[in-house]
Amino acid sequence: MDTTGHAEQRLTADMGYLDPTWSPDGQWIACTLSPGYIWLMKPDGTEAHYLANGQLPSWSPDSRRIVYNVFDWSGAGYLFAIDIATLRIRQITQ
Repeated sequence: MDTTGHAEQRLTADMGYLDPTWSPDGQWIACTLSPGYIWLMKPDGTEAHYLANGQLPSWSPDSRRIVYNVFDWSGAGYLFAIDIATLRIRQITQ
């Protein structure tokens, strides 16, 4: 579907994609691929690729970074941010 919520189309053959979120500039969709991998794709489903281990992606307002959660074995969650251009990952919370 486009950014207005119309023109639905299937982007993946896999039902394991969760938490899709549009970048603010409309150029990308970030999502969680079960069981906990952040993936990025173009709105037409092309250029799909792995970014990082984690879930619940959320875009920065400038569409340059994605903040996401990583849960450890105890269930504690930590926030990380990945720069889309450089793929540098920074841990935000301890």
